[in-house]
Amino acid sequence: MHLGQGSVGYGPTDRWVPWVVAVVTAALYSVYAVTQWRLLEVPSWDLGIFTQLAKAYSGLDAPVVTIKGEGFNLLGDHFHPMLVLLAPFYRLFPSGLTLLVVQAVLLAVSAVPITRVARELVGRGRGTALGVAYALGWGLQGAVAAQFHEIAFAVPLLAFALAAFLRGRWWACTAWAAPLVFVKEDLGLTVAALGLVLLWRGRRRASGQAASGRQVRAGAFLAAWGMVWFVLAIWVILPALNPGGTWDYYDRVGSEEQQGLLDVLLGALVPGEKYVTLLLLVAAAGVVGVRSPLVWLWVPTLAWRFVGNVEFYWGWSWHYSAILMPVAAAALLDAVTRPPDPSAARRPAAP
Repeated sequence: MHLGQGSVGYGPTDRWVPWVVAVVTAALYSVYAVTQWRLLEVPSWDLGIFTQLAKAYSGLDAPVVTIKGEGFNLLGDHFHPMLVLLAPFYRLFPSGLTLLVVQAVLLAVSAVPITRVARELVGRGRGTALGVAYALGWGLQGAVAAQFHEIAFAVPLLAFALAAFLRGRWWACTAWAAPLVFVKEDLGLTVAALGLVLLWRGRRRASGQAASGRQVRAGAFLAAWGMVWFVLAIWVILPALNPGGTWDYYDRVGSEEQQGLLDVLLGALVPGEKYVTLLLLVAAAGVVGVRSPLVWLWVPTLAWRFVGNVEFYWGWSWHYSAILMPVAAAALLDAVTRPPDPSAARRPAAP
Protein backbone atom coordinates (compact mmCIF):
# COMPACT_ATOMS: atom_id res chain seq x y z
CA MET A 1 0.00 0.00 0.00
CA HIS A 2 1.18 3.52 -0.70
CA LEU A 3 -0.10 6.82 0.57
CA GLY A 4 0.50 10.26 -0.80
CA GLN A 5 2.12 13.18 0.96
CA GLY A 6 -1.31 14.41 1.97
CA SER A 7 -1.99 11.25 4.02
CA VAL A 8 -3.45 11.76 7.45
CA GLY A 9 -4.12 9.56 10.42
CA TYR A 10 -7.45 7.81 10.63
CA GLY A 11 -9.79 9.51 13.08
CA PRO A 12 -13.49 9.50 14.02
CA THR A 13 -14.41 12.09 11.40
CA ASP A 14 -12.93 9.91 8.67
CA ARG A 15 -15.64 7.36 9.41
CA TRP A 16 -18.66 9.61 9.06
CA VAL A 17 -17.64 12.36 6.61
CA PRO A 18 -17.81 10.04 3.56
CA TRP A 19 -21.24 8.89 4.70
CA VAL A 20 -22.41 12.48 5.06
CA VAL A 21 -21.39 13.05 1.44
CA ALA A 22 -23.32 9.92 0.45
CA VAL A 23 -26.44 10.77 2.46
CA VAL A 24 -26.64 14.31 1.07
CA THR A 25 -26.08 12.98 -2.46
CA ALA A 26 -28.75 10.31 -2.02
CA ALA A 27 -31.20 12.92 -0.77
CA LEU A 28 -30.55 15.24 -3.72
CA TYR A 29 -30.82 12.48 -6.30
CA SER A 30 -33.95 11.07 -4.64
CA VAL A 31 -35.62 14.47 -4.68
CA TYR A 32 -34.80 14.75 -8.38
CA ALA A 33 -36.22 11.26 -9.00
CA VAL A 34 -39.42 11.99 -7.10
CA THR A 35 -39.84 15.24 -9.02
CA GLN A 36 -39.43 13.38 -12.31
CA TRP A 37 -41.97 10.83 -11.17
CA ARG A 38 -44.56 13.44 -10.18
CA LEU A 39 -44.09 15.35 -13.42
CA LEU A 40 -44.54 12.10 -15.37
CA GLU A 41 -41.21 12.59 -17.14
CA VAL A 42 -40.29 9.45 -19.07
CA PRO A 43 -36.94 9.76 -20.92
CA SER A 44 -37.29 6.18 -22.25
CA TRP A 45 -39.22 2.97 -21.71
CA ASP A 46 -36.42 1.44 -19.59
CA LEU A 47 -38.04 2.25 -16.26
CA GLY A 48 -41.14 0.34 -17.33
CA ILE A 49 -39.01 -2.60 -18.43
CA PHE A 50 -37.08 -2.82 -15.18
CA THR A 51 -40.23 -2.29 -13.11
CA GLN A 52 -41.77 -5.36 -14.76
CA LEU A 53 -38.56 -7.26 -14.03
CA ALA A 54 -38.59 -6.23 -10.35
CA LYS A 55 -42.25 -7.20 -10.07
CA ALA A 56 -41.53 -10.64 -11.50
CA TYR A 57 -38.56 -11.21 -9.20
CA SER A 58 -40.55 -10.06 -6.18
CA GLY A 59 -43.08 -12.79 -6.93
CA LEU A 60 -40.30 -15.38 -7.36
CA ASP A 61 -41.01 -15.57 -11.09
CA ALA A 62 -38.71 -15.48 -14.10
CA PRO A 63 -38.05 -11.90 -15.33
CA VAL A 64 -40.51 -12.03 -18.22
CA VAL A 65 -41.10 -8.51 -19.55
CA THR A 66 -44.00 -8.15 -21.96
CA ILE A 67 -42.89 -4.63 -22.96
CA LYS A 68 -40.07 -6.32 -24.86
CA GLY A 69 -42.39 -8.94 -26.33
CA GLU A 70 -44.75 -11.72 -25.34
CA GLY A 71 -42.93 -14.12 -23.02
CA PHE A 72 -39.64 -12.22 -23.36
CA ASN A 73 -37.16 -13.22 -20.63
CA LEU A 74 -35.12 -10.10 -19.92
CA LEU A 75 -32.07 -12.21 -19.07
CA GLY A 76 -31.95 -12.87 -22.81
CA ASP A 77 -31.60 -9.13 -23.49
CA HIS A 78 -28.76 -8.24 -21.13
CA PHE A 79 -27.06 -10.53 -18.63
CA HIS A 80 -27.92 -8.87 -15.30
CA PRO A 81 -28.81 -11.55 -12.71
CA MET A 82 -27.76 -9.13 -9.95
CA LEU A 83 -31.03 -7.29 -10.50
CA VAL A 84 -32.70 -10.01 -8.45
CA LEU A 85 -31.58 -7.83 -5.50
CA LEU A 86 -34.39 -5.43 -6.43
CA ALA A 87 -36.98 -7.99 -5.37
CA PRO A 88 -37.20 -7.29 -1.61
CA PHE A 89 -37.39 -3.53 -2.16
CA TYR A 90 -40.12 -3.86 -4.77
CA ARG A 91 -41.97 -6.32 -2.56
CA LEU A 92 -42.09 -3.71 0.21
CA PHE A 93 -42.79 -0.74 -2.07
CA PRO A 94 -44.29 -1.96 -5.37
CA SER A 95 -43.70 1.04 -7.60
CA GLY A 96 -41.37 2.19 -10.34
CA LEU A 97 -40.40 5.03 -8.02
CA THR A 98 -38.76 2.43 -5.78
CA LEU A 99 -36.27 1.66 -8.51
CA LEU A 100 -35.45 5.34 -8.93
CA VAL A 101 -34.74 5.74 -5.22
CA VAL A 102 -32.70 2.52 -5.12
CA GLN A 103 -30.58 3.85 -7.97
CA ALA A 104 -30.11 7.20 -6.21
CA VAL A 105 -28.89 5.40 -3.08
CA LEU A 106 -26.58 3.05 -4.99
CA LEU A 107 -24.91 5.90 -6.87
CA ALA A 108 -24.57 7.89 -3.66
CA VAL A 109 -23.01 4.95 -1.79
CA SER A 110 -20.27 4.83 -4.41
CA ALA A 111 -19.08 8.18 -3.04
CA VAL A 112 -18.18 6.55 0.30
CA PRO A 113 -15.09 4.60 -0.86
CA ILE A 114 -14.03 7.37 -3.23
CA THR A 115 -14.26 10.06 -0.55
CA ARG A 116 -12.65 7.89 2.12
CA VAL A 117 -9.64 6.87 0.07
CA ALA A 118 -9.24 10.42 -1.26
CA ARG A 119 -9.11 11.76 2.31
CA GLU A 120 -6.47 9.17 3.14
CA LEU A 121 -4.34 9.94 0.12
CA VAL A 122 -4.52 13.69 -0.41
CA GLY A 123 -5.75 15.04 2.91
CA ARG A 124 -9.09 15.65 4.51
CA GLY A 125 -10.03 18.91 2.79
CA ARG A 126 -8.97 18.05 -0.73
CA GLY A 127 -10.20 14.49 -0.34
CA THR A 128 -13.65 15.63 0.73
CA ALA A 129 -13.78 18.11 -2.14
CA LEU A 130 -12.89 15.35 -4.60
CA GLY A 131 -15.54 13.09 -3.10
CA VAL A 132 -18.21 15.78 -3.47
CA ALA A 133 -17.09 16.56 -7.03
CA TYR A 134 -17.32 12.87 -7.87
CA ALA A 135 -20.74 12.40 -6.25
CA LEU A 136 -22.25 15.36 -8.07
CA GLY A 137 -20.35 14.84 -11.31
CA TRP A 138 -21.92 14.86 -14.75
CA GLY A 139 -21.67 11.10 -15.22
CA LEU A 140 -23.77 10.25 -12.18
CA GLN A 141 -26.17 13.11 -12.81
CA GLY A 142 -26.74 11.78 -16.32
CA ALA A 143 -27.59 8.34 -14.93
CA VAL A 144 -30.12 9.80 -12.49
CA ALA A 145 -31.75 11.87 -15.22
CA ALA A 146 -32.00 8.82 -17.52
CA GLN A 147 -33.83 6.90 -14.76
CA PHE A 148 -33.13 3.32 -13.71
CA HIS A 149 -30.63 1.07 -15.44
CA GLU A 150 -28.76 -2.00 -14.25
CA ILE A 151 -25.51 -0.02 -14.28
CA ALA A 152 -26.54 1.47 -10.91
CA PHE A 153 -25.31 -1.73 -9.25
CA ALA A 154 -21.97 -1.60 -11.05
CA VAL A 155 -20.95 1.90 -9.96
CA PRO A 156 -20.55 1.21 -6.20
CA LEU A 157 -18.93 -2.19 -6.85
CA LEU A 158 -16.31 -0.60 -9.07
CA ALA A 159 -15.81 2.29 -6.64
CA PHE A 160 -15.08 -0.09 -3.75
CA ALA A 161 -12.82 -2.20 -5.97
CA LEU A 162 -10.77 0.80 -7.08
CA ALA A 163 -10.49 2.14 -3.53
CA ALA A 164 -9.03 -1.23 -2.53
CA PHE A 165 -6.68 -1.03 -5.52
CA LEU A 166 -5.38 2.35 -4.37
CA ARG A 167 -4.74 0.93 -0.89
CA GLY A 168 -2.89 -2.07 -2.28
CA ARG A 169 -5.48 -4.53 -0.99
CA TRP A 170 -5.46 -6.80 -3.98
CA TRP A 171 -7.84 -9.54 -2.85
CA ALA A 172 -10.35 -7.00 -1.56
CA CYS A 173 -10.13 -5.35 -4.98
CA THR A 174 -10.78 -8.73 -6.58
CA ALA A 175 -13.75 -9.50 -4.31
CA TRP A 176 -15.46 -6.20 -5.15
CA ALA A 177 -14.71 -6.36 -8.89
CA ALA A 178 -15.63 -10.00 -9.57
CA PRO A 179 -19.45 -9.56 -9.20
CA LEU A 180 -19.46 -6.91 -11.94
CA VAL A 181 -19.84 -9.70 -14.50
CA PHE A 182 -23.35 -10.31 -13.12
CA VAL A 183 -24.45 -6.70 -13.70
CA LYS A 184 -24.08 -6.53 -17.49
CA GLU A 185 -22.33 -8.69 -20.04
CA ASP A 186 -19.84 -6.09 -21.32
CA LEU A 187 -18.50 -5.49 -17.81
CA GLY A 188 -16.62 -8.76 -18.10
CA LEU A 189 -14.21 -6.83 -20.32
CA THR A 190 -13.90 -4.09 -17.70
CA VAL A 191 -13.09 -6.70 -15.05
CA ALA A 192 -10.52 -8.25 -17.38
CA ALA A 193 -8.97 -4.81 -17.99
CA LEU A 194 -8.63 -4.27 -14.24
CA GLY A 195 -6.98 -7.68 -13.98
CA LEU A 196 -4.48 -6.75 -16.68
CA VAL A 197 -3.67 -3.50 -14.89
CA LEU A 198 -3.04 -5.47 -11.69
CA LEU A 199 -0.80 -7.87 -13.59
CA TRP A 200 1.17 -5.09 -15.27
CA ARG A 201 1.59 -3.07 -12.08
CA GLY A 202 2.52 -6.18 -10.06
CA ARG A 203 5.23 -7.25 -12.48
CA ARG A 204 6.78 -3.77 -12.45
CA ARG A 205 7.23 -3.70 -8.70
CA ALA A 206 10.89 -3.91 -7.74
CA SER A 207 10.40 -4.60 -4.03
CA GLY A 208 7.91 -6.30 -1.72
CA GLN A 209 7.84 -9.53 -3.68
CA ALA A 210 5.18 -11.16 -1.47
CA ALA A 211 2.77 -8.29 -2.08
CA SER A 212 3.71 -8.26 -5.75
CA GLY A 213 2.94 -11.97 -6.01
CA ARG A 214 -0.52 -11.46 -4.53
CA GLN A 215 -1.12 -8.63 -6.95
CA VAL A 216 -0.11 -10.74 -9.94
CA ARG A 217 -2.29 -13.66 -8.85
CA ALA A 218 -5.27 -11.39 -8.22
CA GLY A 219 -4.75 -9.79 -11.63
CA ALA A 220 -4.51 -13.13 -13.40
CA PHE A 221 -7.71 -14.30 -11.73
CA LEU A 222 -9.66 -11.14 -12.65
CA ALA A 223 -8.41 -11.18 -16.25
CA ALA A 224 -9.49 -14.80 -16.71
CA TRP A 225 -12.73 -14.40 -14.74
CA GLY A 226 -13.82 -11.36 -16.74
CA MET A 227 -13.06 -12.87 -20.13
CA VAL A 228 -14.70 -16.23 -19.34
CA TRP A 229 -17.94 -14.59 -18.23
CA PHE A 230 -17.93 -12.20 -21.19
CA VAL A 231 -17.64 -15.12 -23.62
CA LEU A 232 -20.23 -17.19 -21.75
CA ALA A 233 -22.69 -14.32 -21.59
CA ILE A 234 -22.40 -13.23 -25.24
CA TRP A 235 -22.16 -16.61 -26.97
CA VAL A 236 -23.93 -19.00 -24.60
CA ILE A 237 -26.25 -17.54 -21.95
CA LEU A 238 -27.87 -14.66 -23.82
CA PRO A 239 -28.59 -16.64 -27.03
CA ALA A 240 -30.00 -19.49 -24.92
CA LEU A 241 -32.46 -17.19 -23.13
CA ASN A 242 -33.27 -14.87 -26.01
CA PRO A 243 -36.46 -15.72 -27.96
CA GLY A 244 -34.56 -15.14 -31.20
CA GLY A 245 -31.70 -17.43 -30.16
CA THR A 246 -29.09 -14.71 -30.49
CA TRP A 247 -27.63 -11.66 -28.76
CA ASP A 248 -29.78 -8.75 -29.87
CA TYR A 249 -26.99 -6.18 -30.06
CA TYR A 250 -24.76 -7.59 -32.80
CA ASP A 251 -26.44 -5.29 -35.32
CA ARG A 252 -25.58 -2.19 -33.28
CA VAL A 253 -21.92 -2.41 -34.24
CA GLY A 254 -21.20 -0.29 -37.28
CA SER A 255 -23.82 0.60 -39.89
CA GLU A 256 -25.09 -0.74 -43.19
CA GLU A 257 -22.82 1.65 -45.10
CA GLN A 258 -19.69 0.34 -43.37
CA GLN A 259 -18.04 -2.67 -44.99
CA GLY A 260 -15.46 -4.59 -43.01
CA LEU A 261 -13.57 -4.06 -39.76
CA LEU A 262 -11.55 -1.10 -41.03
CA ASP A 263 -14.69 0.86 -41.89
CA VAL A 264 -16.11 0.15 -38.44
CA LEU A 265 -12.91 1.31 -36.74
CA LEU A 266 -12.74 4.47 -38.84
CA GLY A 267 -16.40 5.11 -38.07
CA ALA A 268 -15.51 5.14 -34.38
CA LEU A 269 -13.57 8.38 -34.99
CA VAL A 270 -16.63 10.40 -35.99
CA PRO A 271 -18.73 12.39 -35.28
CA GLY A 272 -17.09 15.04 -33.09
CA GLU A 273 -19.55 14.36 -30.26
CA LYS A 274 -17.36 11.41 -29.30
CA TYR A 275 -14.38 13.71 -28.74
CA VAL A 276 -16.45 15.88 -26.43
CA THR A 277 -17.24 12.80 -24.34
CA LEU A 278 -13.56 11.85 -24.25
CA LEU A 279 -12.46 15.35 -23.28
CA LEU A 280 -15.01 15.45 -20.47
CA LEU A 281 -13.66 12.16 -19.16
CA VAL A 282 -10.11 13.50 -19.24
CA ALA A 283 -11.31 16.57 -17.35
CA ALA A 284 -13.05 14.33 -14.79
CA ALA A 285 -9.69 12.62 -14.24
CA GLY A 286 -8.07 16.01 -13.67
CA VAL A 287 -6.08 15.62 -16.92
CA VAL A 288 -3.13 14.24 -14.93
CA GLY A 289 -5.18 11.12 -14.32
CA VAL A 290 -4.45 9.88 -17.83
CA ARG A 291 -0.97 9.00 -16.50
CA SER A 292 -2.56 6.17 -14.53
CA PRO A 293 -2.96 2.76 -16.19
CA LEU A 294 -6.43 2.66 -14.64
CA VAL A 295 -7.73 4.71 -17.57
CA TRP A 296 -7.48 1.50 -19.61
CA LEU A 297 -10.68 0.51 -17.81
CA TRP A 298 -12.42 3.14 -19.93
CA VAL A 299 -11.52 1.34 -23.15
CA PRO A 300 -14.09 -1.52 -23.19
CA THR A 301 -17.03 0.81 -22.53
CA LEU A 302 -15.85 3.51 -24.90
CA ALA A 303 -15.10 0.92 -27.58
CA TRP A 304 -18.61 -0.52 -27.80
CA ARG A 305 -20.11 2.94 -27.52
CA PHE A 306 -18.02 4.54 -30.23
CA VAL A 307 -18.28 1.69 -32.74
CA GLY A 308 -22.00 1.46 -32.05
CA ASN A 309 -24.49 2.95 -34.49
CA VAL A 310 -26.82 4.32 -31.79
CA GLU A 311 -26.36 8.07 -31.38
CA PHE A 312 -27.24 7.98 -27.69
CA TYR A 313 -24.08 5.93 -27.07
CA TRP A 314 -21.73 8.65 -28.27
CA GLY A 315 -22.52 11.60 -26.05
CA TRP A 316 -21.88 12.47 -22.42
CA SER A 317 -25.50 12.41 -21.25
CA TRP A 318 -27.66 9.41 -20.32
CA HIS A 319 -26.31 6.64 -18.09
CA TYR A 320 -23.56 5.34 -20.33
CA SER A 321 -20.71 7.22 -18.62
CA ALA A 322 -21.69 6.46 -15.02
CA ILE A 323 -19.44 3.39 -14.87
CA LEU A 324 -16.50 5.52 -16.04
CA MET A 325 -16.74 8.04 -13.19
CA PRO A 326 -15.19 5.89 -10.41
CA VAL A 327 -12.36 5.10 -12.82
CA ALA A 328 -11.74 8.80 -13.47
CA ALA A 329 -11.59 9.61 -9.74
CA ALA A 330 -9.35 6.64 -8.96
CA ALA A 331 -7.04 7.40 -11.89
CA LEU A 332 -6.61 10.96 -10.64
CA LEU A 333 -5.73 9.75 -7.14
CA ASP A 334 -3.41 7.08 -8.49
CA ALA A 335 -1.57 9.56 -10.70
CA VAL A 336 -0.97 12.18 -8.01
CA THR A 337 -0.01 9.80 -5.19
CA ARG A 338 1.84 6.97 -6.92
CA PRO A 339 5.52 6.91 -5.89
CA PRO A 340 8.15 7.26 -8.63
CA ASP A 341 9.03 4.13 -10.55
CA PRO A 342 11.91 2.58 -8.54
CA SER A 343 13.37 1.04 -11.68
CA ALA A 344 14.03 4.53 -13.07
CA ALA A 345 16.80 5.07 -10.55
CA ARG A 346 18.63 2.01 -11.88
CA ARG A 347 18.56 3.10 -15.50
CA PRO A 348 21.92 4.34 -16.79
CA ALA A 349 22.11 8.05 -17.44
CA ALA A 350 22.11 9.16 -21.04
CA PRO A 351 25.62 9.89 -22.40
